[in-house]
Amino acid sequence: MNTSKHSSSRGISLIEVAILLPVLAVILVGILQYGLLFAGYLTLHNAAVSCVRFAALNNQDASPAELAVVARESIEPLLKPMHLRAPRVDMNAAVAGIARARRVELTYDMPLLVPFLVPQAGGQTVFPIRAAAMMR
Repeated sequence: MNTSKHSSSRGISLIEVAILLPVLAVILVGILQYGLLFAGYLTLHNAAVSCVRFAALNNQDASPAELAVVARESIEPLLKPMHLRAPRVDMNAAVAGIARARRVELTYDMPLLVPFLVPQAGGQTVFPIRAAAMMR
């Protein structure tokens, strides 16, 4: 009688593990995916700040091609430059009523590990991340 009770509880434990393991794996991969998205956004924002600083220090001499090089160099350790779109640059933006500010917006197509975990992606395999920075 003890043996059947012991094997019955082992069977129940095995079923519980079989049900919970996929759920825990999805939660873990979701945490990893959103962590990578957040790290990508922080890196992209840092690259936008670097670009706008470069544009502000070089006055009107900074071309979009030079800003693209600065952006690629700034995202290099974490993100792949091949997914970076061309930067949008506005050399005469207005900040709080002050004219002639520089504004740079970067967009990066972040590849997703598991697309169905990011509902905003709409089933796509990449998720566009946008970051902008302004400086006078």
